[in-house]
Amino acid sequence: MDARYFLIATDGRHHGPLTFDDIRTWLADGRANRYCRARREPESAWQPLRDMAEFEELTRPPDLGFRLPPDD
Repeated sequence: MDARYFLIATDGRHHGPLTFDDIRTWLADGRANRYCRARREPESAWQPLRDMAEFEELTRPPDLGFRLPPDD
């Protein structure tokens, strides 16, 4: 059985139960972001999506290629 999640989305409301695919879609649509708090069922601890291993890659900021020059 797939994990089930509860999410406090960008609208500030609680949503769920949701699947991994639901949350992935919500991230793509902007209804959720890396700072939204979620929890796995049956766990009670809420944490930002960026701190959940299964969502870390999906919530990682893009690499814009900016690099500081080396100190000389």
